[in-house]
Amino acid sequence: MTFTFLAAQDRSERGWSNYDVLAGDVNGDGRTDLIWNETGDINRTYVGLANRNGTFTFLAAQDRSERGWSNYDVLAGDVNGDGRTDLIWNETGDINRTYVGLANRNGTFTFLAAQDRSERGWSNYDVLAGDVNGDGRTDLIWNETGDINRTYVGLANRNGTFTFLAAQDRSERGWGNYDVLTGDVNGDGRTDLIWNETGDINRTYVGLANRNGTFTFLAAQDRSERGWGNYDVLAGDVNGDGLTDLIWNETGDINRTYVGLANGNGTFTFLAAQDRSERGWGNYDVLTGDVNGDGRTDLIWNETGDINRTYVGLANRNGTFTFLGAQDRSERGWSNYDVLAGDVNGDSRTDLIWNETGDINRTYVGLSDF
Repeated sequence: MTFTFLAAQDRSERGWSNYDVLAGDVNGDGRTDLIWNETGDINRTYVGLANRNGTFTFLAAQDRSERGWSNYDVLAGDVNGDGRTDLIWNETGDINRTYVGLANRNGTFTFLAAQDRSERGWSNYDVLAGDVNGDGRTDLIWNETGDINRTYVGLANRNGTFTFLAAQDRSERGWGNYDVLTGDVNGDGRTDLIWNETGDINRTYVGLANRNGTFTFLAAQDRSERGWGNYDVLAGDVNGDGLTDLIWNETGDINRTYVGLANGNGTFTFLAAQDRSERGWGNYDVLTGDVNGDGRTDLIWNETGDINRTYVGLANRNGTFTFLGAQDRSERGWSNYDVLAGDVNGDSRTDLIWNETGDINRTYVGLSDF
């Protein structure tokens, strides 16, 4: 078997429908913890610390004292570089306001005061997290893709604050259909930006990160194939060379995967398609992770409807995948579950976590068997 399925764990509290669930290593022990955060009028956080057997120790709530959080996005990252996952709340409307919660070893957070950018008009920006300057701390990246492509960076400081940098614009126009991803395309330890459009054509632009928090913008690369409107684009290290590759996956009637292997200079070598033989993939989520612990990014397809079915594609050194058979959980009724990937028991292999947040908060884990 690929995964060992564990029994459910329920939190005792009720009323979870407004919570987001995130994964990260809050206490720095090398295991993936769960974080539930509600941002409405109040900002309330619960943590489940992962144990070596795949279960979680549930901690009490922590509330921020401020009110009015409904317009905030919550992100996870290591802002101060101490090896623990901190929380970042960012509002992008007229103003751009950021709050940080620095993680403590016991699974709680130390809440810091707000930081505002001086510019106005942020409602069209996406906020991303990554280590732009390679100092081991999680920086913030704001990117707008409409007619123009404009990027702002906030470089993280050791005390949990950010140093805000000026904008950078790409010279090209017409970015409304692009997805923006992060990864280390050239293997220098800094987080680069990748813009990808999947419509009739598949076009990719890269911004290579510099040590000062700026980006060097590269020219476009196009795949020769046409008809990409139904593809998801993901980032990962498929061949284990330390560079971030691109993966395009279509899950409709067929399941088709294309890979672009990073060359180290910010360009990609495009590989031919791989199809799974099964049919009927329209209800599947696709995730990435290292299921067998070989340092390469595998693909995981999971369907959560009446049944819970999982397929895995193990990555090979040449950028292809070895497709494994299905695994079904015996329980029924999964349509309200979110699926996450992480290393729950700290064995360096990617496990699966299913979490339902409605009236109850129920968690199932599948531990990787490899």
